Amino acid sequence: MRKHLLLFVLLVTATLTYAQSETETLEWLNIKKTEITLGSSYSSTVSSYSTVKLLLTNETMRLENDKGAWTEGNWSSIKEVKNENNYVKIIYNFNYDNKPTIIGLYISDSAIKEKYIKAVKHMATLKGAKMIDSDLF
Repeated sequence: MRKHLLLFVLLVTATLTYAQSETETLEWLNIKKTEITLGSSYSSTVSSYSTVKLLLTNETMRLENDKGAWTEGNWSSIKEVKNENNYVKIIYNFNYDNKPTIIGLYISDSAIKEKYIKAVKHMATLKGAKMIDSDLF
């Protein structure tokens, strides 16, 4: 019985050791946001291809343009994150003016873009988001 318990503890410890925490994931996202050259929001007040500022906190992602307009959503409200037309497309599970709320972030480096997508998905999952699984079929 002790051997089974010890084995279980070792497996759980090994699994948790390699998982990034919310703090580490948020820190990485904030460091790599310098790679984002354009941003857009398809349903709110930040128009496409604006000069934008991305603000990432432990609770929200917020995109602001140079005119003061913004789009914001909680990490837990993210429904899907995907690579579409050179953008990291973040789709929320709520609407604005009967349109889905979407934030698009342009990252030209494809390797960093794929890692950014994984990090956004990871952060959303850590915060309780119920995302669409693109690998269902």
